Amino acid sequence: MTDVEYWVEAEIVEDDGDSLLAGPDGGDGRDFTDDDVEYVRALVGRSDRATVEQRDARLKMGERFEEIAPKNPETGARAHAGATRLKDLGARVGMAYDQIRECQDAYVQKLASCPHFVWDRAMATGVSFSWSVLREAALNTSGSPLSDEDRWLKLAECCEEAKKAKLTRLTATEYRTANGAKQIPNSANAMTVEKLAERIRKEPEFRADVLKVAQVETKKASQIEGLRKIAEEGTVTTPAGQVIEVPEAVKQEVTQHLAVVDWRTEEQTAEEWAEQAFEKVQEVIAKAIEDDPEIKACEQRAKAYGVLSKTHKSLQAIYDLPLEDIADDDLRKSVADLVDSAKRLSQMVKKSHLRAVTATG
Repeated sequence: MTDVEYWVEAEIVEDDGDSLLAGPDGGDGRDFTDDDVEYVRALVGRSDRATVEQRDARLKMGERFEEIAPKNPETGARAHAGATRLKDLGARVGMAYDQIRECQDAYVQKLASCPHFVWDRAMATGVSFSWSVLREAALNTSGSPLSDEDRWLKLAECCEEAKKAKLTRLTATEYRTANGAKQIPNSANAMTVEKLAERIRKEPEFRADVLKVAQVETKKASQIEGLRKIAEEGTVTTPAGQVIEVPEAVKQEVTQHLAVVDWRTEEQTAEEWAEQAFEKVQEVIAKAIEDDPEIKACEQRAKAYGVLSKTHKSLQAIYDLPLEDIADDDLRKSVADLVDSAKRLSQMVKKSHLRAVTATG
């Protein structure tokens, strides 16, 4: 069937009562309820899952937002009261207002410009695509010259071509290219591997910049992985290796931060959000250590062991030097000061032992 035949067929498809062509009613909406909060919060939690589940969760959120504060079908504007409701709901579930608008706008635009048969055509391929791709089709965020309907049709065509090529996923970069949209500069399309390797080899400053970025990304990935463990298990590990349970409120806050981190697309950065959540966790660890004498003692003991271990290794490094031949007054004084420090430490440890014996005796 040709593209023209597809569009002709769209004109004669009867509305089954659940048509994707049905637009908003333009009503005043309604106040959100605790059930709405729980519903959206659960979907936000699923926004860090697989590509398809993430995409579909955001569409479902958009549908719920449209129920609460419908957009005017003619102007696309929201009533002031509706916008206020959405902002209040966002504060309850940990979503920024621009994220809420993006979900709702994409959902409404999908209803308005993507017929059943085009969406089903894309779904039938089994090729997955992310929220970034759906957002491009619905909102034309990268400035494609194609019409609203043609962008959805192009999405179906891209999925079919990907299936023929035995690919399982359509990327945002591939879809933008097919749409004739402007590309977002990133590591995937700004430079080939060969050119990158050549610059790293020939340009010391560029090599240093790449290493710096790699270190930052590694740190960020480590932080995010640690945050995921906290969100899933509700525990955190202290510097001394002790496992501490985090309060439920903190666990929920970390989960919401992660949802925002995973919301970031390939042209956005998650570093700031990950850093905020990580700092929160560090505050929790510090407070837990300070509030529990046993945990605090264990952490301090671990710190002492670490310092002693480093000191011992440092001393080992100078044993092979010909100290008898090279020692001067300053060096002998430094060694004498070190011996005095070691004696003071030994006396402190002995006093601690005597107190413990006295207490148990």
